[in-house]
Amino acid sequence: MGYNCFSSCDALTKIACEAATPPTFGADWNGTISTGANTSSCSLYVPGNALESYKAADGWKDFYSIVAIAGTETSIGSVNADSRNTAADVYHDLNGRRIAKPSNGLFIKNGKKVCIVR
Repeated sequence: MGYNCFSSCDALTKIACEAATPPTFGADWNGTISTGANTSSCSLYVPGNALESYKAADGWKDFYSIVAIAGTETSIGSVNADSRNTAADVYHDLNGRRIAKPSNGLFIKNGKKVCIVR
């Protein structure tokens, strides 16, 4: 983003940036957004999982109010496997529900699709 990206935008009350990583500004940027948008009265809306990144990023951190976009506050950044699960054969139905004793049909066994016919 360049130096004049918010030029003459002093009446803005809301800016939404959906980038997961705060965009950087161009080489002609002078280190502040306040040359255009009024950062003390304009709210910045960002993805919930990137909120802290925007609060620390050059330029974006100038906004007095940085708010998570509704519905993104609980975004899942990563999932770790439960290493305590040591069962030899684990079955799930096609909706992902764990099945203790599968009957006839299609299932997922230890991460692979299987067809059980008894």
